[in-house]
Amino acid sequence: MEGIARGDAPEVVLPRILELLADTVNYRPELLRLVAVAFLEMNAKAGRFCTEHFSPVISAIHCYLETSTREGKIRELEPTMLTSALIMTALTHRGISSLIGGSNGASANGMEAHRAQTRFWLDLLATGSSTYSSSQAERTTPGRARSASSRKQIGSKSSSQVSRRFE
Repeated sequence: MEGIARGDAPEVVLPRILELLADTVNYRPELLRLVAVAFLEMNAKAGRFCTEHFSPVISAIHCYLETSTREGKIRELEPTMLTSALIMTALTHRGISSLIGGSNGASANGMEAHRAQTRFWLDLLATGSSTYSSSQAERTTPGRARSASSRKQIGSKSSSQVSRRFE
């Protein structure tokens, strides 16, 4: 999140955003299920929970993309749609790819999927004056070796803690 606050270059920040989201999918999938169930079962309380816990991260991503657009670091696209698309790509691409029989980099191991998404987004967002090569995406893709303790930090609340907030 420090890179977002500093306004680091997209080839540095986007891989980290995608990694954060991919880690949530890979290491804390119960959080996504809890949020989905909470919205179906307890709409008002779920909304408050998401506003409190997810809104700061999503807002930071949105502000980064908005600022990067304004400064010409990335293509001029509507920042809210861009934020939604970026987040949904990271959260749903593997599942959607398997439903349509996809066999591209996204269905490979986690690191290859992360690199494929990073290349996609860097290529999509490159302005006419900046192009990000595939080798840049691979160089800036953060390491995936994580300890059990660092994986637990992703989505810091346990499933039971989260579910108690909705009671």
